[in-house]
Amino acid sequence: MGPNYTANQIFPAILDRLDGNRAPVSSGIAKRLRSRRFPAPVIRAAGLADRCLLAYKRSRRRYFALGHNENSGAIRINLKGREPFGQVAPSEYDAVCDELSEAMMELVNPATGIPVVSRVVRVAKEFEGERLDAIPDLFVVWNRESPFEAVESPRVGRIEHAVTWGRTGDHSPNAMLIARCAGVTAGELRTKPRVVDVAPTIGALLGVPLPGLDGRPIQEIASTGS
Repeated sequence: MGPNYTANQIFPAILDRLDGNRAPVSSGIAKRLRSRRFPAPVIRAAGLADRCLLAYKRSRRRYFALGHNENSGAIRINLKGREPFGQVAPSEYDAVCDELSEAMMELVNPATGIPVVSRVVRVAKEFEGERLDAIPDLFVVWNRESPFEAVESPRVGRIEHAVTWGRTGDHSPNAMLIARCAGVTAGELRTKPRVVDVAPTIGALLGVPLPGLDGRPIQEIASTGS
């Protein structure tokens, strides 16, 4: 676990400015009515109106934000042939992704000048699978080395209220793996395994082949535990 420094709450506004549109992408009618204790049928109708308005506003943009864990913002390209009202031609896809990646890496904390983005993950280049089109195209990973309450860049100007929805801590990429089985001696691993290596390691210990997985057995454990 680690600190939860994030700009997800203002991420839609960042993308709106990059796309030349200062209007918010969602209205939140249902949320306002719920806070005022309107009847449930009215809130449900407002929720439907919110979804329709959101879909309409997204259809007019080149890209838009998707809901995601606060460790990173998620971007969906409004691609022709994939989205119902696509705006970006497939021939422009890479250029738009490059443009967004460059713009995200320009974002800094105006109080310190420290970048607020550690990296931008291009999903199609780093992952494989038949369902890639069903997930975001880009993940904007926030820099959690120091807190920030606003973001700024020449392209988007300054946007305040970069805050979490409520919790101060969040998951980090680092974790601890403890293994205890016959033949495994105490000590630290010489390699740095990934989460996807855990399942094939257990399979190797049990003598159960697990074909088709992304990971591989951790040899320091699997080779001595059989």
